[in-house]
Amino acid sequence: MIEGSRSFVHQGNRMSVRSELVHLLLILLAQLAAVESFVTLPSSHRSAVSIFFPAAKGSCTTQKLHQQAVGVGIPSTNCMEARASRIYTFHGGARVGRSRSTGSLRMAEGAGESETDTNMEVKIYTAIDKIDREEWNSCCEEAAGQGKENPFLCWEFLNALEASESASGASGWSPHHLVVHDKESGRILACAPVYLKGHSYGEYVFDHSWARAYRTFSSDNYYPKLQCCVPFTPVMGPRLMARGETAEEARQARMALVAGMVELCGKYQISSAHVTFPTKEDWELMGRQGFLLRTGIQYHWRNEGYQTFDEFLMKLKQSRRKSIRQERNKVAKAGVRVRALRGKEIEERHWDAFYQFYLNTVDEKWGQAYLNRKFFSLLGRDLAERVLLVVAEEEETGELVAGALNLIGGDCLYGRNWGCSKKYDSLHFELCYYQ
Repeated sequence: MIEGSRSFVHQGNRMSVRSELVHLLLILLAQLAAVESFVTLPSSHRSAVSIFFPAAKGSCTTQKLHQQAVGVGIPSTNCMEARASRIYTFHGGARVGRSRSTGSLRMAEGAGESETDTNMEVKIYTAIDKIDREEWNSCCEEAAGQGKENPFLCWEFLNALEASESASGASGWSPHHLVVHDKESGRILACAPVYLKGHSYGEYVFDHSWARAYRTFSSDNYYPKLQCCVPFTPVMGPRLMARGETAEEARQARMALVAGMVELCGKYQISSAHVTFPTKEDWELMGRQGFLLRTGIQYHWRNEGYQTFDEFLMKLKQSRRKSIRQERNKVAKAGVRVRALRGKEIEERHWDAFYQFYLNTVDEKWGQAYLNRKFFSLLGRDLAERVLLVVAEEEETGELVAGALNLIGGDCLYGRNWGCSKKYDSLHFELCYYQ
């Protein structure tokens, strides 16, 4: 299954006039940046949102750069009033339109919150544990839809990232979660996981070319930037998580979150805001508010009603069926036992072993270990029933030699991390896919 990924850029309003030569250079650089952002990504789901603001002195602007990146010139607009042209970019081309947001949002002086013209207020929280767990999860579940719960957006998962300091100010992920409250009751109407970032690592949608272009053609710094996402998790899901007694109330709350991101960037002179791996619904709503939209590709496997693994194999060509059966037979004869652990079955010794597997994979790929050991313990403690850890152990010694971490969603099993301490032919595919 192939699905599109999405990304957005909101434009600022000041743009200086440059020579035609400089404009041509901007177009070329932006086109190269756009190509690189797709070519360098692994073949999996891609989705990103980006709000860009021009340099305060108006020398040369990121606005112009990203307008030219999609091959469409856009008039100067006022970002704070969210009046901007709308661009949808697909692999096949682009189209442009006009849009205005409803209502205004202003930052209260001396306070980390914003007020709308409606009965809503937007507040910034610098830690997830300062937000009511049940209310956050209620917004998360309603936004995902019944039976489609996304474990990565729940309070417990985000708290494990922050409490373990895997996602913290020290690691370049400073929490700045946006929450929409009802002014009278204080009830949470909407929320979004947002971070102030000093780098572009751990996002799985790379914008290093944009950062280089910003440094080259702007007098301001690209970092820090605002990032709305689940850290280290390239999984599509709601980003503007709202609930309401009516569909209109939920829509207004989601609009308030968008306005809050724009206002936060403007007030604190943040270069840009990015929303990665959103749903199509969020993607379209933000496009109507002036965000630049980008698409990509992610591959999903879907169960077409298979009751057994053999039923799935029968849908494949004979040569492929034979190959997979041979691979599975190699594992069966390798002297390892495969077990699927869940909930209380997962002990600290399993996490000790799996963390080492995780580090081994990072070392092999010349990567960076974003997650620390404490994170896995918190994950096992707070999300035990949503964690599925598939492990392989040697039959003779009982030694754990490989593992694959999965999270269980409402209608989907999400495979996240894999690693091993000893090499066995075809064990990777057995644990990560065939099981």
